[in-house]
Amino acid sequence: MLYKDKIRSDIKNYFKESDGKYYGFFTPTLFYGLIYDIDHNGMLFAPSIIPSIAMVTMYKQFVENAIPAFAKTIFGVAMSGLLQNPDTTFGSIIFYNIWVGFGVGILLYLGAMQSIPDSILEAAQLDGVNSFQEFIRIVFPLIYGTFSTFMITALGGIFINQANLFSFFGYNFEENYVTVGFYLYRETVMNSSSYASFPFLSAMGLLLTAITLPLVFGLNRLLRRIGPSME
Repeated sequence: MLYKDKIRSDIKNYFKESDGKYYGFFTPTLFYGLIYDIDHNGMLFAPSIIPSIAMVTMYKQFVENAIPAFAKTIFGVAMSGLLQNPDTTFGSIIFYNIWVGFGVGILLYLGAMQSIPDSILEAAQLDGVNSFQEFIRIVFPLIYGTFSTFMITALGGIFINQANLFSFFGYNFEENYVTVGFYLYRETVMNSSSYASFPFLSAMGLLLTAITLPLVFGLNRLLRRIGPSME
């Protein structure tokens, strides 16, 4: 495959798999707006505490062995592992990245939401505001700074996210799932004994930086413009 075709494919894969990254930021916002209770978040913190390779190993055991065994025992359906099946490999990777994105998101949203004075929420409840209105009109505007920070940092890492592909597959991976970040990592490691490809990789990194910078500054300006007013 030509370099330009390869790079085009990797960029396309990243924008597909980056959905999981952004969902990992959006979903904790909505999810924590519903539970709003630290006592229920231990399971969500686990992916941020346990090493990535250990989490991936447990997840692979679950989707490759536990789910097929469950399907065969309960429904009498024989099925292959979700990572082995080409129709479910991509979805399984996306789901994992959404799940591991919960930990950091919940942790920061927890701090932001717990800093909201109780008097504000009590006054809203006295005015007859329901839970949804409380989240949309009070909580979200007060944590908008945290939300916008997540969005900006996510966009800043647009070309370096590896989607945990190395932890899943090592070097035995399907080219269809390779992202730009993983491509750069793989080429750097595999050509570490030779410097022949380093100029190309360096130039590619500079080019991707030149693409990312205006996007980040543009998003920052947009979020400041459309953000809720605190006056």
